[in-house]
Amino acid sequence: MNISFFIGNVVKIEDFKFILDSKKHKSKISLKLKLLDKNEIKVVAYDETADYVLRNVSLGNILFIQGKLKQELAEIIVIVKFIKIL
Repeated sequence: MNISFFIGNVVKIEDFKFILDSKKHKSKISLKLKLLDKNEIKVVAYDETADYVLRNVSLGNILFIQGKLKQELAEIIVIVKFIKIL
């Protein structure tokens, strides 16, 4: 089972993108989260969660994230399943 929980501070919000050639997802947003132990991780949200992040999350917000870890090239990212602004 691949379930992860993170709490961190938003340090960078990258572009919101529409995915036109995918049958699985319609939109995507990624952001960098600085964790309590000072490590930074890349967080990716899709579809309704991406819309929520675009509308409600800003730099400096503290987030609680539930997601799953995925490796892309040489980078570990978190795919968001649940997000809450603290």
